[in-house]
Amino acid sequence: MDFKKAAGAYVNALAEDISALCRINSVESEAKPGMPFGEGPAAALGEALRMGRKMGFRTENFENYAGHIEFGEGEELVGILGHVDVVPPGEGWERDPWGGEIADGRIWGRGTLDDKGPVLTCLYAMKILKDMKVPLKRRIRIILGTNEETNWECMKYYLNEVKPEMPALAFSPDSGFPVTFAEMGMLQYTLTRPLAEELELEGGNAFNSVPSSARVVLPEKYLDNLMKAINESSEPSMYSVEKIEDGIALLVKGVGAHAAYLQEGKNAVSYMMELLSDLPLEGELEGTVNFYNKYFGTCFYGEKMGIALSDKISGPLT
Repeated sequence: MDFKKAAGAYVNALAEDISALCRINSVESEAKPGMPFGEGPAAALGEALRMGRKMGFRTENFENYAGHIEFGEGEELVGILGHVDVVPPGEGWERDPWGGEIADGRIWGRGTLDDKGPVLTCLYAMKILKDMKVPLKRRIRIILGTNEETNWECMKYYLNEVKPEMPALAFSPDSGFPVTFAEMGMLQYTLTRPLAEELELEGGNAFNSVPSSARVVLPEKYLDNLMKAINESSEPSMYSVEKIEDGIALLVKGVGAHAAYLQEGKNAVSYMMELLSDLPLEGELEGTVNFYNKYFGTCFYGEKMGIALSDKISGPLT
């Protein structure tokens, strides 16, 4: 059986389906009836299941929390665990992140690599096995989540409410080739502090992505100090200043990246806080900036919090 030849025959169809699925903005949004994570994730799940049905596979939708695409016969089950939700696109795209454009030998769109493209690649692998009538001893089931990028509520519902059959063997097409056999744990937390005066700072839009932009409103009296700090910074092109009704706004343009590869990004919030430390700040803003720079700053590994550690298998804590 020439699997390579069979796979080559489906390259264009696979690319078109990845493009179609990436045109659905499936970033988590406000919950609606029957759509626990918003319209986008529900639409993406429905489209992926439709593609599976079109290929002749058995599909099932569990209240738009999760879904199945299954093929084959046998007592045991092989699981393929993927997801159709995505992180926000951030800024700096050369092409529309929701366009799914096929150009220059690539598919341009959020989700092409995490995780819509890999999921559909597995779906087409199932189709090839089906078309070539390859005898299987086990069933193959693609399990699709819709909330992987944030809180995994999709899998909590799947395990606790659906109570599915557990696979004898499973893998997730959601990392680098060939095999990732372990992942570091993850902690998500929110720090809060009472404020005696109003501050306007913003940056970031997801727990697991490096903020690509940040903004802070300042009194106009800081303008000269701010311009001096920008001119003396290592990357002045990251910063811009605009006058607004209540003073001035500092805008910072960083580089977005997935938190798993944060070294590829530039955290706009961290660079903003670093620049602000050069200003003669007062009150709550001074306290907030000092706290951030004391414990976070622009380091990657938790050095300032005293929690930097590493092991041979998984490398450094990030």
